[in-house]
Amino acid sequence: MFRCLPFTASFPRRRDLRIDLFHGYENAQKRILEVFGQWKAPANFKIHFFVVRVGDWGGHLLVGCDDPLTVHKFCSMLPQFVFEARPVVPVNDAVRAELEVMAWRDGLKGR
Repeated sequence: MFRCLPFTASFPRRRDLRIDLFHGYENAQKRILEVFGQWKAPANFKIHFFVVRVGDWGGHLLVGCDDPLTVHKFCSMLPQFVFEARPVVPVNDAVRAELEVMAWRDGLKGR
């Protein structure tokens, strides 16, 4: 179980940024690696998995963190991507919660 709230983040390349062919892509790629290579994860930020889509910029992360602002800082670090961070829960916990609310809803008057 996670000690911190887990978040998933997908990060496709920003399509609204104009990156000129070849040199622009190469420079953006170098900058991304330069920035990320110097980043140090805060103590409250744990990367559980980090994958990149084959043949494309971007990928997916699963992180545990107790502070949404720390997640926001991470997402703001690389403006070449559009990070979409979403809190997630384990599927067995989600199913248990859904069953509880379904039982409560089924017990409402007027049904």
